[in-house]
Amino acid sequence: MRLAIVLVHYHTPALAAAAVEALRRDAEGAGLDPDAEIEWLLVDNGSDAAGRALLDALPVQRIEPGENLGYAGGVNLGVARSSAPSLVLMNPDVLVLPGCLRALLDALAAGAAVAAPRQWWDEERRLLLPPAEPRTRRDEIASLLAGVGPRQAQRARRRWRRHAHRHW
Repeated sequence: MRLAIVLVHYHTPALAAAAVEALRRDAEGAGLDPDAEIEWLLVDNGSDAAGRALLDALPVQRIEPGENLGYAGGVNLGVARSSAPSLVLMNPDVLVLPGCLRALLDALAAGAAVAAPRQWWDEERRLLLPPAEPRTRRDEIASLLAGVGPRQAQRARRRWRRHAHRHW
């Protein structure tokens, strides 16, 4: 397997089915064989009987942990069951745009340790979500100092805005 896709779902079988379908289309568009090159892992944190029936019809390995592990716990379980060198981790409500997998794989092939697509709030792609906060020692210190007083808080906000503007 070249790639593992780990979907973590909780009572969202229709969204999970739509996500698998969109990912399979995008994989084919990226020149990947969805059945031979992708390991499909769906962590089922909760389903009723009808939901399980829908999920069992999908071309995925459904993993039932027996309890709701939460998103992080579901991701950890899916990753532990995976054998692929590259991973896609996502919720089933994520809408995958055409070319997403190719762009992520190209970034990894170019040497990136981690790759993530841009994320929009709306389907029309008008509102781009901000990037994750940087986690350097300097950023952590600035974050802690922001609670000391208004001047430090203003510096921390300015620092965050500069980071976000580079992303946008």
